[in-house]
Amino acid sequence: DHLSILTDEGECFKVPLDGCHVGAGSRSRKTDYQPSFPSTKFILTHRLKNMAAVHVVFRYMPSVNKWAVIDHSPEPLGALLALRPGVAYPLSEGLRLKLGPLILRVGQT
Repeated sequence: DHLSILTDEGECFKVPLDGCHVGAGSRSRKTDYQPSFPSTKFILTHRLKNMAAVHVVFRYMPSVNKWAVIDHSPEPLGALLALRPGVAYPLSEGLRLKLGPLILRVGQT
């Protein structure tokens, strides 16, 4: 049930169980129509092109013992995630996942 954010520069940020958000700048203010987000922030300090103050949120769901990744990015197709080869990621109904030129959508059959 523990989550750590590891950067390519060797930094390790331990996400508290009440979650955190990731984004540019040291302060994040909730805007109209924006979903709520945890107050703890992993601050991005460089490579900030197209990064929002609240870009992505991590929330722990204790009832199912899983972490949720919530996209808050302003991009029309959402945030870019790097996934590991050979690792399975369960997808929930209604989720859309962009893989290169393809958009996969999980829906009812």
